[in-house]
Amino acid sequence: MALIDQVVDITITRTTRAASVASFNGILLAQEILIADITPAFSERVRKYTSLAEMATAGFTTADPVYLMAQAIFRQNPNPGEVYIGRKLKGIDGTETWAEAMPLIASDSSAWYGFCIGDKTLADLQAVAAWSELNKKLFMISDDDANIIDSTGDIAEYVNTQEYDRTAVIYSNVADFSTTDTCMDAAWLGLQFPKAPGSSNWAWKTLKGVSTYEITSAQRTTALGKKCNLYETIGGVNVTELGTVGSGEYIDIIRGIDWLEAKIQEKVFNSFLNNEKIPFTDAGIQSIVSQISAALQEAADVGLIIGAEDEENGYTVSAPLASSVSAANKLARNLPDITFRATLQGAINKTTINGFVGL
Repeated sequence: MALIDQVVDITITRTTRAASVASFNGILLAQEILIADITPAFSERVRKYTSLAEMATAGFTTADPVYLMAQAIFRQNPNPGEVYIGRKLKGIDGTETWAEAMPLIASDSSAWYGFCIGDKTLADLQAVAAWSELNKKLFMISDDDANIIDSTGDIAEYVNTQEYDRTAVIYSNVADFSTTDTCMDAAWLGLQFPKAPGSSNWAWKTLKGVSTYEITSAQRTTALGKKCNLYETIGGVNVTELGTVGSGEYIDIIRGIDWLEAKIQEKVFNSFLNNEKIPFTDAGIQSIVSQISAALQEAADVGLIIGAEDEENGYTVSAPLASSVSAANKLARNLPDITFRATLQGAINKTTINGFVGL
C-alpha cells in the first residue's frame, strides 16, 4: 500500500455494473533485457526514452519488441513523446517470472500507468493480468491466437471470465513482433494516452501504421462476446471497437476513475501539506470538501462526469458537521464519513434511427 493511502483513504465504487496524477499519461514497454547489452548498462529496472534514435543509440535493435512497440507509439498523432522501458532479467543476469519482474519494475518507477510486454505466452499474459488487476495499472494486449475468434482457451476469454477491469485485449491477425504492424496494443495506448483520462472514447479510433483484417460475422460475435476488442474497416474507415477491458467496462471509465481517485488524494494531501493545520471545525471540514469538489470539477471539465451545474445529475459532496463527529475520531484526528456522488458522462457507441418519409 502506498503511504498516501494511509493519510487520504479513498475508495470509488463504480455503479455502471450491480499514484501521481501525471503518471496516467505514461506508457511502459517491458521485455527481457541483458544489463550489458544497453549503453549505459541497464542496471535500473526502468529507463525513459524520448525517441527511437535514442533507443537505437542505447543498443536496442529493430528486432526488439520494445523497439517495435515504441515505434508504433511514436507513429501516432498525438503521441506521448516518451516511453518507459522496463527490464525483466534474462541470461547471465538471472532468471525471473513476469510475476516476479513486474513488482520490481513498478517499485523502480511510478511514472507510468499503461503498459505492454514483449511476450505472448498465455501463462505469462495471465500472470501479468492478475498482477495488473491488483496494482491498478492498465495492461494492453494484442494477440493473434485464433482461439479468440474461433474457440476457447485464450487470453481474451481468461480476462473476461476473471472479470478483470485493468486488462484490455485486442485481436490482431499477426502479433508476433515481426513488424510495427503487429504492435496494435502499443499503438492504441500511444494514440489515447496524450488525452486527458476519461475524455476520449477508445472506440472508433484509427491507428497509424496498423493494418485491419477481415473476419467472419460469427468470428466477430465470438470475439466481442469475450469483450475482446477488434480493429476493422467499417464504412471505409479503419477503426477500433468497442474499447472495453475484460470485465466489459469501458477503458476510458477505468482510466478516468483511477485518475480521479489519484487527483482527490493529491488535492487533499496537498491541503494537509500547505496549511499549518486544518482545524477540526466546520470550516476546516469544508476546506477538505472544497478540494474534493475541485477534483470533481476537473473530472467534469474533461468529460468524465457530469458537472455540478446539472441540478439533477451533477456531482455532490457531503461531510458531517464537526459536532456530529465522535470524540474518539476527534482524538485520533480522523475525519470520517465524507462521501460524494457523481454521474458518468459515458459515451454513445451506436444508435438506432427510425425515419419516415412520404408525400
